[in-house]
Amino acid sequence: MATINEGTSARVSFTVTDYTGAAVPVSNIATATLSLYDYDSRDYLGSLSGVDIKDYITESGVCTYYVPGTANVLVDESKAEEKHVFYVQVSGVGANPTVVTHEWVFYVRNLRLA
Repeated sequence: MATINEGTSARVSFTVTDYTGAAVPVSNIATATLSLYDYDSRDYLGSLSGVDIKDYITESGVCTYYVPGTANVLVDESKAEEKHVFYVQVSGVGANPTVVTHEWVFYVRNLRLA
């Protein structure tokens, strides 16, 4: 798992895939949202809850999003590191749209205790 310093912006890049692992082009996506939250408390960070990211997805299914440093903050400043979760939910188009979720866990380092 990656570790970043608190208050640091981060570039997140991934390919939206379906349950078979195939890339999903943006033309087959109805909605795509992201949320960033603290693993332990489940508190959302930097008002990143259900943010629309569809415009960041290419026709080949690649998404690159920049998380601002103001979102990579600590919930509990007594910890040396904190686990945060980057959560993406994507729904497809059509009569029976499939919902796919992707989730990544990373650590945020407390610079005051480093």
